[in-house]
Amino acid sequence: MSPLPPPKTGGRPGTLFPWAGNISHWLDPGTEIPNLEDEKIKSSKWVEDFAERLKRLRDDDARTFADDGAVQYSERALNVQVKDLHVCGLAMRRYKYKSIDCFAENPYKCSAQAQRYDSLTSKGTDKTPRKELVQWMMAKILLKHNRKLGGRVKNLMKTAYVKASKQLRESRSSWPAMEKELQEDAENKDLQKWWALTKAKNINQFKDHYSQCDRDSAAAADSTILEMVADQDLVLVLDKNNELIAFCASKAVQKLFSEKVLEYIYTCFDIYTYHQAIPTPDPTRHPLQAEFLRENPKYDCRAAEDRDLAKCGVEHYGCREMIGDPHGKHIYPTKGNSIRYWRSDMITTQIYPKLQRGPWRVLTEVASFFFKPLMPALREPFTLRALLVNLSTEDHTDSKDCRYGIAALTPFGNFEGADLVLRQLGLQISYPAGSVVLIRGHELAHSTTQWTKESRFVGVQTSHEATREHAYRKLGRPYPPLALAPNFYPKTAKIGKVDVVEKASMPSVSHNPSPGSANVFAGSTISSKPGCPDSEDNEDGEVQQDAVKTLLDDNGDDDGTRSHYSSDTDISCRDCKAQEDYPDMEVFDMDDRDYMTFAYEEDPTGPRYYKLASHKRKRSESSSEDEEDTSSDE
Repeated sequence: MSPLPPPKTGGRPGTLFPWAGNISHWLDPGTEIPNLEDEKIKSSKWVEDFAERLKRLRDDDARTFADDGAVQYSERALNVQVKDLHVCGLAMRRYKYKSIDCFAENPYKCSAQAQRYDSLTSKGTDKTPRKELVQWMMAKILLKHNRKLGGRVKNLMKTAYVKASKQLRESRSSWPAMEKELQEDAENKDLQKWWALTKAKNINQFKDHYSQCDRDSAAAADSTILEMVADQDLVLVLDKNNELIAFCASKAVQKLFSEKVLEYIYTCFDIYTYHQAIPTPDPTRHPLQAEFLRENPKYDCRAAEDRDLAKCGVEHYGCREMIGDPHGKHIYPTKGNSIRYWRSDMITTQIYPKLQRGPWRVLTEVASFFFKPLMPALREPFTLRALLVNLSTEDHTDSKDCRYGIAALTPFGNFEGADLVLRQLGLQISYPAGSVVLIRGHELAHSTTQWTKESRFVGVQTSHEATREHAYRKLGRPYPPLALAPNFYPKTAKIGKVDVVEKASMPSVSHNPSPGSANVFAGSTISSKPGCPDSEDNEDGEVQQDAVKTLLDDNGDDDGTRSHYSSDTDISCRDCKAQEDYPDMEVFDMDDRDYMTFAYEEDPTGPRYYKLASHKRKRSESSSEDEEDTSSDE
């Protein structure tokens, strides 16, 4: 018998527990997570002055917060105003897009900057296959697998579309031959039923990641397409009404804490991901991750040379809805909170609590430092966190995040590159380790460029739309929140037997929230806007009562915050009927199954948080939800 091959190099060999071999035991001092519970934001006059000036960054008169009142003005093409100034010694550039309203319908997709980007990048990229060829390739894939791809019809079509796009992209030279084969398959009876299904499906709703990747590559090679912002400590992007679109504070963790704290954060998550396997990303949402791993095999755990470096994926912590529940009928803890592996007992009881009280707390405090003064109308909490480990982030929008909400991103690790690309705004912003980015990820497309050197982690904090809807329903408040934005409802929303065409036809509701009961999510903007029922443009609150009388019941509390949906209203929303999910919407009763509850609790050591209290459900009652397809990833 031949001797066993020697173990691969790398990893952290056990010293205290030598029997652990090349996989270190979690009690080994060499893999102990540093304690960051006592680390706090610096207490200095500079920090206090900086925090005070942040409240005025959105003011039109930049001289009120600029050092010595010095501001350089410039006008860019496509109606963009730029101001360069210094704030507390930090270089700042402020963009104001005068033609964009962040609360409009598709505000960035239809912007002049997005159209310019598409026009310029189309010249340097190959043509995309025609629609009929894609549908034919999807039918062949479905016929081959005989619907063994799994999932519902929508997910089935999406998976087939991703596979078809990949095959067509890799075989561009064979398109003429495929066109000829397409004509021959017109009489193929076995293929006809799948072909008819793909023809009936609107494939335009699916994103072509590969074509977009080609466009982004063309933009990266041409410095005239995107404006590179690399020498600014602060970058602020506003719409025409001075509402926040995006914000970047370069190296914020180092400025508010220290360089040592940033290194400890990276060490903590590096050790955690060494012990706890990170789930691989969903290939339908991250189809380019496979190509990224082929180009960077050092991150692929299947062919690991350095076991400390070979890890990639995404894991979620917090709470969110299940697949197929867009209204948040039940909110559950994510899989990242549950016990899944044989080592997870020590992960959940020993390591993860240290992460929660240490690195995640630091990331939350840094995000809140900028979030509160820039978006005072939005309140805590972020109910969902995501840890991205060596993940290639292609162009996308976070469709499940809160509409008109904000997500906070903080990268850390030993890397160079990975700039933040906002193609619909024509910007490429330097995004080094320790930076904090606030972005309206639900509407604004964003991506990152490739990076070099070693690992790159990103801590993402956000909230889902379904979670917010669940919370509003439990609080007895109307949903969608009427003060959210004038454009929250679609242009024509069918409500019962009445078509509400004008957005301004919503009744005016007084929002005077009591502490701990109102605008709870970091996605619930309460800013009054022109045309909004709460704005000065609609002080009298006169509305077309005949058009909305079936929408809302006026039996509210004395303070006006209790107005709710009428129980006899058939509300059609997204891809399922809320009336069927919630038969008794007047009193907002749920069924007897347990659910996530939100309770306000004051934390004397830090900002306010919503504590989650969950209860176990009976297996017989939860079997139907557990059978849902869970392949989609955030």
